[in-house]
Amino acid sequence: MNTVKKTVDSGLCISCGICKAVCPKKCIEYKKEEGLNLPVIDSESCVNCGRCMQVCPGIGFDYTHFLSKAEDTSFWFGTYQALYCAWSLDKKRRRNSVSGGVVTELTYNLLESGEYDSAFLIGTHQYNEKDVQTRRYTKGDSLEDTQKSRYLPVSQEQAVSYILSHRTEKIVLVGTSCFVQGIMKVIDTYKLDRKNYFIIGLFCDKTMTWNIIEYFRKHPSLKGEDMKEFYFRTKDVGGWPGGVQLLTDTGAAIDLPNTERMKVKEYFQPERCLYCLDKLNMFADIAVGDNYTGKHADKEGSNSVIVRTQEGMRVWEKFSSAFYYEEADKEHIMKSQHLQQRVKNDGYSRLKEKKIKQKINTTGDLMKESPITWKNRLQYGFRCLKIWVGKNWSKRPYVLSVCLVWKNIKLQVKKMLKRSSKCL
Repeated sequence: MNTVKKTVDSGLCISCGICKAVCPKKCIEYKKEEGLNLPVIDSESCVNCGRCMQVCPGIGFDYTHFLSKAEDTSFWFGTYQALYCAWSLDKKRRRNSVSGGVVTELTYNLLESGEYDSAFLIGTHQYNEKDVQTRRYTKGDSLEDTQKSRYLPVSQEQAVSYILSHRTEKIVLVGTSCFVQGIMKVIDTYKLDRKNYFIIGLFCDKTMTWNIIEYFRKHPSLKGEDMKEFYFRTKDVGGWPGGVQLLTDTGAAIDLPNTERMKVKEYFQPERCLYCLDKLNMFADIAVGDNYTGKHADKEGSNSVIVRTQEGMRVWEKFSSAFYYEEADKEHIMKSQHLQQRVKNDGYSRLKEKKIKQKINTTGDLMKESPITWKNRLQYGFRCLKIWVGKNWSKRPYVLSVCLVWKNIKLQVKKMLKRSSKCL
């Protein structure tokens, strides 16, 4: 099997749309199944050329091909030129962002200055269509609707199609590490000039499936109203780090605490996120995430910024006047982003590789493999069970309800024990 059918059958698709963009026979379409948009191949048209598998980031990503073994840094953090805590000095842009507005500010300056010709971003918070597609933005376009996080698999089909048909255009690309890995494969496979692409990478713990949208469409707080727009996180709910907001078709805004999203996060996640090793987007020019270090943080939000490449450093220095920034500490960022959890993902991926008999991540001697214990196996089993519950939520919603009730009971018991220990 030389197509992305292998990725889909293995449960490793991330719905990035890259395979559809590169298919020479245009024989790939996407169909929503169990909360994900999955590629379906027309077997009569497919010539088994293997291009879709060549660029697929879901399976067989070779870190050793793109990383130098001589790098003087930890594998989990990646190389860098500089580290900052920063936010946009544009008050409206910062306020409208989910954290410090650095991604939008960088993109805006790169386009308005003419340094780059276009950028591919998401411009909607309405989720009525079958997928979330990036679209092309150019100088003069408003970027206001592109702000705030979308914790959904994003289709980059249009971006990759455009890149392949405009090989000399300078383009800003924004995305999570799985998309960036796919772009690295596209650049490598089609011999594109890496210098034409400025990659702003997003820190990412995990995305969520489309079932999260259906879950909130039926949230009791709506009281029978239809949800028109959905914000995974917005500072309109209590300031940074923000909460969930549902906008109804009657114009009502329903604010919910962020715990409403977090409590179902591990249920509504693609399985592929279990095996991700790259939380901090090591192949980006500049990687950006929420600043959880406790340094220079306030209710208006700020970003942790990792400037990784020379081009990233040049761009940062050129547009630094658009930001307030202070130098940040690597150890503080690593601790605040819980990078030690990625070691578990490495163990999970090796357990999965035994099942599918194919490598998900190739790391060679870039990192030291930790032993897989019985505890790792048990944790992996529970994580897979949660994902199964999320996949089948629409058919068996009562299973998730039972899981959440049980989780709430455990939390209450922990609180009681904690209070008792303090009294003693």
